[in-house]
Amino acid sequence: TMAINEIWSFNGPVIATSVSTALSLSKSHSVTKKYFYVWDLEWARFRGRDYDYTITPYIDPEIKLISRSKDHAIAIENYCNRKVSGIVPNFNVTKLMDIINHE
Repeated sequence: TMAINEIWSFNGPVIATSVSTALSLSKSHSVTKKYFYVWDLEWARFRGRDYDYTITPYIDPEIKLISRSKDHAIAIENYCNRKVSGIVPNFNVTKLMDIINHE
């Protein structure tokens, strides 16, 4: 793991875990592979934030989506009309690396 401010000089694959960190990924041009591991369905409870803010990382074609469960995958696909790249329960690092290495 590393602080989000280190992505500007990092050129390997990076996994965001929230809407805000995924938005930072979308602005980075040095990262080779961008992933958003969706643990929390933030859009379902955001109050005061608009749709444009929460949908942006989900529809960014450079960011691959990874879900924590089949139910979350269905919700994500219904929310943003994009398929998830994989389902990985409990942030299993081995399974995350399988997805990253096979894309």
